[in-house]
Amino acid sequence: MRLRYVAYTSPGIGKTRNEDAVMGEASLGLFAVADGVGSTGAAALAARHAVAALREHLLDLLTREEPPDIQRALTEGVQAAHARVRQLSRREGVSAASTLLVARIEREWLTLAHVGDGAAWIWRGDVLERVSGGDALSDLAMAEGFGRLHRAEKGLLDAVGAGDRIPTPRLAQRRWYAFDWLVLATDGIVERLTGPAIESLVAEAAREHRPESLPERLVRTAQDAGARDDCTVLVAWRP
Repeated sequence: MRLRYVAYTSPGIGKTRNEDAVMGEASLGLFAVADGVGSTGAAALAARHAVAALREHLLDLLTREEPPDIQRALTEGVQAAHARVRQLSRREGVSAASTLLVARIEREWLTLAHVGDGAAWIWRGDVLERVSGGDALSDLAMAEGFGRLHRAEKGLLDAVGAGDRIPTPRLAQRRWYAFDWLVLATDGIVERLTGPAIESLVAEAAREHRPESLPERLVRTAQDAGARDDCTVLVAWRP
């Protein structure tokens, strides 16, 4: 199954450092977005290290003659990312963590593993279904005024690298059809755009048959709405 993907990422308004990271391996149907949290500089490193460790671990597992069950593989990949970010924190003497959302498309199945407050959708026909995302603990902690790193360290925001507790990702699985689109986004998008606004932009790109235009459209629209957090969107589809 041949897949294509396009990603677009941009720092938040007034920022010069982008603390998001993105990864795509179209030949394996493997895609991920990450959003680093932590002190200046450490957050960006955490996101990049998380994505790099995830990629390395899954490339090894998924190219074996007998690869493991995909849900187990994604869980182990997320936990490898956690270990890498913990090593970074200890080596550099900083506090850092990262949210992480990874997807694998294989034949007729989409499998997701999710730690933190990013989001994933499937666009099918003319319907946008949110299949991963949202963090009730995170929403509660935001209402209490806690910063994202503090929430992660206190267990109020799921993140890889936040403390010694090994995270267990939330898993989701859906059927995947030939004309589906997969949309992944970091929380800078969902904090500024409502569900109907996101669906409208996806529908517009679908009418134009231009999935490759969607990531930048979503990011630019979120920034026009005042997004101060970094924004990243990845779209994958079968040409």
